Amino acid sequence: SGNDSSRVPSRMEYGSAMRAAENDAQQKSSELLAQFYHEHTELVAEEKRSDFVSTYYAVQSDVESNVMPVALDFEKRLMQQQALVAGFRFFSPAVVVQEALNDLAGSSLARQQSYVTQLRHFLSEWKALLAPKIFRKQQLTPSDYDALPRFVFQEERSSAIASRVLPGAGGLLILTAALLAWAIVKLRRFQLVR
Repeated sequence: SGNDSSRVPSRMEYGSAMRAAENDAQQKSSELLAQFYHEHTELVAEEKRSDFVSTYYAVQSDVESNVMPVALDFEKRLMQQQALVAGFRFFSPAVVVQEALNDLAGSSLARQQSYVTQLRHFLSEWKALLAPKIFRKQQLTPSDYDALPRFVFQEERSSAIASRVLPGAGGLLILTAALLAWAIVKLRRFQLVR
């Protein structure tokens, strides 16, 4: 069952993969820096000595490249699981209500995924701006700091949230109306028999 692609990996497995990747990258940090300089010769500074910032950046890049497939697989399986739950949500009014409340409170999985996607894009912008300065051993100037992008989370449109909440709420109302109509019919029969 270790290779079961429908099972969402636990956060412990994700954390273990992250620690293993970090340990592996730390152990080969000098090799990574040399490889990074080899692949990005335009970034090599006059002094080729390895400094902390360059080594740290190279190590973190390696950790990210090793962990990203695990993170993406985790997210993919989580979304598959969520799609399965969404497919059967009309069989459980509790699930419909919980999903609606999560969306309205801003704690839904869709909002979290939007945040993660926007954050990854933002971080790649920072890396593109900072990596050349790190590897050329250039100090940041006040204008460099001012030019750095700032993260601003773009909320979903209300219509996107409504498109997730309304079908479930509508289904719940239809079910409630059907049960109420059935109860009224049964109640009227009961009163006629008396």
